[in-house]
Amino acid sequence: MKRKDINIFGTSFLDLLSGALAAVIILFIIVPKMTSSQQDALEEIERMNIQVEDLSSLIAQLENSVPQNVFDELQQRLEELQQTISNLTTQVENLQQRVETAEAQNESLRSEIEQLREANQQLQERVQELQDRQPQQDGQGISDGKVFGINAEVGVVCFWREDVDVDLHVYNLSNGEHCYFGNTEFIWGKLNQDIQRRTSQNDDRFELFYQEEVVPGTYEVSLVFFDGRTNRAHVEGYFVMHPGSNSQIKIPYRDVDLVPNNRVGIKIGRLTVTNSSISFQQYNY
Repeated sequence: MKRKDINIFGTSFLDLLSGALAAVIILFIIVPKMTSSQQDALEEIERMNIQVEDLSSLIAQLENSVPQNVFDELQQRLEELQQTISNLTTQVENLQQRVETAEAQNESLRSEIEQLREANQQLQERVQELQDRQPQQDGQGISDGKVFGINAEVGVVCFWREDVDVDLHVYNLSNGEHCYFGNTEFIWGKLNQDIQRRTSQNDDRFELFYQEEVVPGTYEVSLVFFDGRTNRAHVEGYFVMHPGSNSQIKIPYRDVDLVPNNRVGIKIGRLTVTNSSISFQQYNY
């Protein structure tokens, strides 16, 4: 009796096979993108595993009903499909782990960025505060090779807001000469003006000793509370060389608190000037 032919490509078998292959194709598209579809990918793999088990059962039933070469081919394709599913499962799990690690790193980076943003804001506020403390006159300051509009290569600036008469004194230690309101001009430097009182709250005048050309030497600087309508003066200032240029050197000195009846004043330090630089030795006061 002739053996009845069996159609191994029945509808249910083809549905299982096409479903499994479609799942593989979907996973190859989903997995590399590392999107939120990874959980769906794992669920699809699970469904595909179930389909492969059904395929394995069907193929086992066909072992004695089809030619050996056809059975071997089906068995080989089933094993390849199982290996592909295993590989995809490993890839998705690795990607999930990498995503979790990346999310943790991103959270840490967001925290660091926020800290840097706060630090940057504090730094900007500090810079603005320091800029606001600098003496200003008619919006000028140090620019274009000038110290508050005066052509100078070296300058000593002092500024205070109280309605008092503070005097700037500069001593040339090499020859004993003394530049102050009573003797304002020497070859080695000049005093700009003597500020005896503040005329208003907007009076931003300052006292300035300056050298139009660099005169190397060692100079001692002092401040004197000469007279005033208040009992103290808070003086701030700085030394500058080559103002407004790329080689500008600016050295602030520590703020000085002056009181009346101290005609000797306070010696704030010693300024050393060379042809190319300045340095300042600050005294304790």
